[in-house]
Amino acid sequence: MAEAEAKAAELEEAEKKMAELQAENGRLADLVSSAEAERQKAAIAMKDKYLRELVKLEKRKDTEISQLKKSVEAAEKQGYKQGYKKAEEAYVKQCDAAKELFFKCG
Repeated sequence: MAEAEAKAAELEEAEKKMAELQAENGRLADLVSSAEAERQKAAIAMKDKYLRELVKLEKRKDTEISQLKKSVEAAEKQGYKQGYKKAEEAYVKQCDAAKELFFKCG
């Protein structure tokens, strides 16, 4: 009988220990869930930060590209103007030469 009582006490102690371990397990599971939620929040915040930075860089890139296009257009216009001016000067020289030739020969 004493042995049965000892086994019953041991069983009762094991059940208490089991309940304590289950409670501890539940608390730790909640901590893990909480940590995972915090990790996800941090990841989302970091992603948002990098996306905002990317948008800023994209805007800066677009601005630089449009400025470069304007510079290219301005350079092309300047080149066309210079080319036209040179062609016009060459045409005037050809006309003057033709006039001189005409008057010398004629």
